[in-house]
Amino acid sequence: MRAGLCKRADDYAWSSYRAYAGDVTIPWLYRQEILGRFSDDEARAQALLRDFSRGGVGEPRQQAFHQGSHLGQILGDDDFAEQAFRLSGRAGMKRAPSLQRVVAAVCEAYGMDAAALRAQGKGRAESEARAMAAWIVQQTEGVTLTALAELLGRDLSAISQAAGRLRKRMESDQELREKAEKIAKSTEIPISQA
Repeated sequence: MRAGLCKRADDYAWSSYRAYAGDVTIPWLYRQEILGRFSDDEARAQALLRDFSRGGVGEPRQQAFHQGSHLGQILGDDDFAEQAFRLSGRAGMKRAPSLQRVVAAVCEAYGMDAAALRAQGKGRAESEARAMAAWIVQQTEGVTLTALAELLGRDLSAISQAAGRLRKRMESDQELREKAEKIAKSTEIPISQA
């Protein structure tokens, strides 16, 4: 709805909302987990679900639901997250690296400074370094490609495409793949595909 794909949740064909609301049947969908949060009576739960979903229409994006500490896995501030880990007996999770840390690691690996990444030229080394930074950001929770594009003064689409081309090159270029892994390891950046 907020993205402009539809006016109401039940208008979006690819959503399971209509099944939860009782309008269609999806045989493999276990609905009780969600509906049970509204009521034990299915008809009442479906009515409450409809009211709940319509009540949020027109509200702006709630940023608090899209960020958090500990790589976005815990909603709440760092003190809350640490207390939750302490009470659970689990060790705390690594915090997301800052965008500046990612850029610094890439610059060090390519022997250049951040100003070279922001420069308007299309030199091969600078272009590859920007693509590497974009690829790493895509694989790293807690930092965004949008923020990298702003930091580098680049078009979001352009650096996203550059990261895609780099990823394709890494499939056949072991040296490039190892360079990406080395950058990630040197800064303990938790990359999912490295």
